[in-house]
Formats: sequence, C-alpha cells, structure tokens
Amino acid sequence: MGWASQLFSYLPLLLAVYSAWTSGGYTPLLQFALTIFVGRLLSTALSSQLQLMFMAKMSLWVLFQVSLVPGAIVLGAYFSGCSMQMLSSCLFTAFLFPAARRKYPKGGPMAIAAFIVASVSYAWQAFGISPYLVFLVFMQALPELQRALWIGGPTRTRAHVALVATVCLLASPFAAMGGVALYEPQLLTRLSDGQLRALCYASNGCPSIDHRDLYAALGLSKYASPHEVRKAYRKISLENHPDKLVQLEPTLEPEEREARVDAFTRAAGAYELLSKPGAQGQYDAMMRDARGVRPELLDLAPRCVAVAIMLVYWLALSASNLRDAKGQKTQVAERLRRHILHKGPLNLPALGLSSREPIEDFARFHELPTVLKNDEDELMEFRRLLKEAGNVLLPIDPTAEMTIIRSTRGDAEGLRAHVLNGGAMCCDALGIERKALEKYARDPTHELIPIAGNDRDDVLKMRALLEAAGLLLGPMPEGVCMLVEIKP
Repeated sequence: MGWASQLFSYLPLLLAVYSAWTSGGYTPLLQFALTIFVGRLLSTALSSQLQLMFMAKMSLWVLFQVSLVPGAIVLGAYFSGCSMQMLSSCLFTAFLFPAARRKYPKGGPMAIAAFIVASVSYAWQAFGISPYLVFLVFMQALPELQRALWIGGPTRTRAHVALVATVCLLASPFAAMGGVALYEPQLLTRLSDGQLRALCYASNGCPSIDHRDLYAALGLSKYASPHEVRKAYRKISLENHPDKLVQLEPTLEPEEREARVDAFTRAAGAYELLSKPGAQGQYDAMMRDARGVRPELLDLAPRCVAVAIMLVYWLALSASNLRDAKGQKTQVAERLRRHILHKGPLNLPALGLSSREPIEDFARFHELPTVLKNDEDELMEFRRLLKEAGNVLLPIDPTAEMTIIRSTRGDAEGLRAHVLNGGAMCCDALGIERKALEKYARDPTHELIPIAGNDRDDVLKMRALLEAAGLLLGPMPEGVCMLVEIKP
C-alpha cells in the first residue's frame, strides 16, 4: 500500500481520536479510538516483520530483530491504556494468519475461517455488539473475507459489492445512532421505546430493555453483590418455580398462583441479565449516572459509537485498498501478457485454439483477464473475451485440464505439449535447434522428462534422452541453465 493510501486509511482514526479527546479528555471513547489507531500501526509492523522472517534464515537473532518494532508498539499501547484484548487480534490478522496460509496452503484457510467464526460467536454471546466484537468484525473477519475478492473477474467484483452493501445495511442503524450520540446527543431522547427495544435486542445488549429495577425483582436493595443475587434467585426459584406450583396447585387460589408465576418470571429475567459477564457492573454504573436518562441509551450509545467509528474506518481502508488492488490487477494482467508473448506454456485445447497465433495477437492488442487461481472460471472468462474479439473457438477438449496455463512441472506429456505449442525452451542449453527439438517431440515414441526444478539437472536428463535418440548436441553453456525459458 502506497504512502497516500496509508494516510487516507489513517485519517478517520485520527479524526476519531481528536473528536474523543475534545469531548472530554481520556474517556472510554478515546481509549477505543486510540486502540484502533495503535492496532493499525501494529498490523503494519507485523506484516513487514513477517516478510523479513520469510526472506531471512530463521534464528533466535532474527526472531529478536523481528519482534523489536511490534514489541515497542505493544509496550507503548499498554502504558497508554489501550485494550490489549483487542490488540491481540492484530497478531492473528497480520502475522499468524498469513504465516498459516503460507505454511499450510490447503488446510490453513479453513482453520483460519473456523477460528474467526468461533471468536466472533464468543464475542457476540458474551458481550453483544460491543467495542470488542466490532473490532473483531472490522479488523479481522471482514478483511479476511475481502482477501479473495479484491482481484478477479466480474463474479468476484459483484460479490465484493454485495458484501460492502450488506455490511453497510446491517450497521447503518447503529452507526447512525452512534453519530448522533457523538454530535447531537439530545436528539436521542426522541427515540421511542419500541425503537430502543429493537436496538437492544439486535445488539444483544444489557441491561434491561424496560424501565424496571432488576434488584427489586429479586427482592434486594440496589447494588447487591453477585453472591446475594444468586442466593435471592435460588430462593425465589425454589418457592415459585412452575414445577413447584404444580404440586401446590390444589391449595392455591388462581390469583395467588398467577402472582407467584409472575414473581418467578420477573426474577428469572432479572437474574439472566445480571448474570451475564460484566453486566452487573455496567448496570450499577448506569443506575448511578442515569440522572433521569433511560438506561437503554447509556448502554446503547457506546456500542453505536464504536460501530460508527469502525464503519467509517473500514470504508476508508477499503477505498484505499481498492486503488492498490487496481494496480495489482494491472500487474497480474501484464504478467500474463508477458507469459503469452514469451512463449510460456498455454492450455490451447481448453482455450479452443489450434495454434498460438490468435492468442498472441489478442495479447498484443486487447485487455487480458486476471488469472490468479488458473481454474475453470478464469478459463471460461478468457474464452468469452476471445469470442468477443472475433475468434472462432473449438469445443473444449473433454480430456484437457480446465486451466489457462498448462503446468509442465512433473508432467512429461505437458512438456511435450509445451514444445509443440511453441512454448519457450532454452535450446542453447540443450545444444539443439528449435526445429530439431519439435521434430523429436512430435514422435510419440520419444521420451521427455517430467520437470522437477527446471534447473541444470533437468537439462542434463533431457540432453541424455536426445543423445540416446542419436541427435548430435552442441556444448552445454557454463553457469545457470534452465530447460523451460522463463523471462521476466
């Protein structure tokens, strides 16, 4: 990512830090905004250090050097009061996840997806739409989903647009309320009970979504201890549980039975809310600071502000990444253009071509598709572009692999097809002219080697086969040799 894109992605965070600071000093809002800012710095540092680890030979000294910058950032974040729980997710996103994808290309992505789903599910169950959950979603889950959508054909582009639209649609009610809470908090008093109730349910928030004293429902005074809450609920449950009332039903009046069922229902609801991790402390703080303000607003406002800040940051970061993705897409297309024009191996039977000339002409004068996975979807997109350019394509050979670029590594017949399709070969290393090599490959009784490393050993093995067929070879050059010529 260029420096301009980096600055653009940091801008919403700097504005959030400034707004939080001017609204009341070092508040929880400023702590959250500062944590996001430091998390962005930490992610950038971890990504850079990971590249250094991959390029250098692993040792304790290298590990020490790699950990210096991230360690300094974490130390500063700790003494600045940033949330270390949130920052720990940056270690996974920027360091452990890329390392797992590189080390385990097959099972790594599935393990990463399972970990993210488990983390988000736990955060939702334990805290609802809290700053921690919002941080996980916008800093870990969504970037991981976007990884496969930045570069690709129309299908990926449409999927990416749908993802952004869905996230904006789901987050907009909370983000709008967060923006109002930041700049015009008096407007929140106009929200109806139904609107607050819907937002409370949607955010899985606490405390209660109605105007009642939870402690009174348990027969306790305000700010009772957690032990007293459990003891009171157990006593009410033993006396008024519906199963208990069934046994006493012959001796109970209908009015008394209804009253005891209602008492149990209210106590059970109060206990459920107060027993959530951290919920009782939040509820007590809200009751002390309410001063006539509905407790639902005091609970929802910080959650919604977190959503608003992270949504703006994510959209700004996505916009800057989009610019970089366009540049990377151009690089991928140019790499394919060089591959075609430099006689790189192509799967002509799958493309529906009998020779290289049409695709080389196409590569000279037309925009090429983005080939990342070299799979069937990209093959069909390339065939569509070739047809639109006026090329008459043959039906797909059912025996051909559904790829654009045919791999010659480990496949002797793939190397034969590469030679016969005009693919680039290091004829100087083989000591033979191109026409003689094609004549040799055209005879199905002649053997070719499965390429292993495309190095001097492969060249020596191929020269041995050519000499065994009675061909007179020139001297082998000194230095680095390749069998299949690879041009930058």
